Amino acid sequence: MLGWQVIAAARAVQAGKSVQEVLQTVEAVRQRICLYIGLDTISYLAKGGRIGDAINWLSNTLSIKPLVAVSRESGKVTPVAVYRTHKAVLEGLYKKFTNAVGQQVGKLHIAVVHGNALEEAEKLAARLREELKPVELFINITGPVLGLHTGPGALALCGYVEA
Repeated sequence: MLGWQVIAAARAVQAGKSVQEVLQTVEAVRQRICLYIGLDTISYLAKGGRIGDAINWLSNTLSIKPLVAVSRESGKVTPVAVYRTHKAVLEGLYKKFTNAVGQQVGKLHIAVVHGNALEEAEKLAARLREELKPVELFINITGPVLGLHTGPGALALCGYVEA
């Protein structure tokens, strides 16, 4: 989420905007960002102390694959849905993200972020390009903080519609 705000700030500075205008641009982007993460396992959340051992055990026993969102206001992670298969969580990730950004009008900016799952990220990016026609789409590996809590195989969609 921070990446889009930094890019917007840099572009505003390059365009010669004042400090106040740059801050307004960043705030406008922050207010529109959507971030959804599809996890292949919940065990990395447990290792990071985000969930208890009982939930971790139950989740792994049932092979639950959660979909979570990160609040743009608070930065808190909230559960969205759970799925039984990797394919289903990826489809849920796509649908939740596209529903969230699809209700906004303007130029779409998307980042596909992956936890050592480049091939799946590229497939997801191709689908997004074809169906949503974003003006900008990046593919990137997770950073250390997100990667620590999501683990390998996680995929995230982060983006916003430019006002």
